[in-house]
Amino acid sequence: MNEGPGELKCRRHFFTSWMEQMGYKSTCAEDSVAVARKLIKSGCRLEGVPGFFVNRNGDWEIAFYKKNSGYLCPVWSGEGLLTAFQIRLDVPYQKRKYVWLSSAKLNKGCSPGSSVSLSGDQDVGRVFVTEGILKAENTHQRSGETYIGNPGVMNHKELRQLLAQMKERGLREVVEANDMDKLMRLDCREDYGTVCRICSVKGPQCPKKREKREQIRKKCLKLYEICGELSLSLSRATWDTDEEGMWQGQYKVIDDWELREPEDFCGKAAA
Repeated sequence: MNEGPGELKCRRHFFTSWMEQMGYKSTCAEDSVAVARKLIKSGCRLEGVPGFFVNRNGDWEIAFYKKNSGYLCPVWSGEGLLTAFQIRLDVPYQKRKYVWLSSAKLNKGCSPGSSVSLSGDQDVGRVFVTEGILKAENTHQRSGETYIGNPGVMNHKELRQLLAQMKERGLREVVEANDMDKLMRLDCREDYGTVCRICSVKGPQCPKKREKREQIRKKCLKLYEICGELSLSLSRATWDTDEEGMWQGQYKVIDDWELREPEDFCGKAAA
């Protein structure tokens, strides 16, 4: 795949414009009331819509604050309905990069739940499942493949429901595309961030790496169980691996791999 600077610039501009059309935009706390007023004026009813509430002045408002400032990531259902938003935070809060746009416990507000998101055509024979909404959409736009973004560890019910719906429409194969932490080497090299400074465990294996790898593998195992229950074929996508099949440590998530620059195209993700 060879692209010149002009082609790369054009592709990135198209990609950004399309993402904005899909609802991926930055939040703005100053416009929280104005957004609600604009929707009401256009005929929308905001009661029961996650993220909206009635403020102290009696006005409808969307829950945009400085603390949850970031990038809106829309959650789309299999039927193409917008069901919720996640926010990719500008500044992570308590080690969390993503939070739900929620108005739970506020006047006439409600919770968004914890849905999975579909990026691409619902009527396909194969679907990829990865860990987040934004990375699912990124990778779908790059590859053309249909992706399910599963934002939470506990979203198994919603994931199973969507896969069951898609099976009725012809789905036969699922590809697990969770982060490559699942094949991370556990060698203690004091290279796992700031936790290494305070770690008191000295040994051949890093306990934090082991914990992270087990978390990812548990997600994978649950997906295997669901596919077994639904009699769906399941395979695993891997990328950036060495000759022993272990992760080399450069491209952790599937959208990093798919969106790498042309000069980095030295291999192909294999399922």
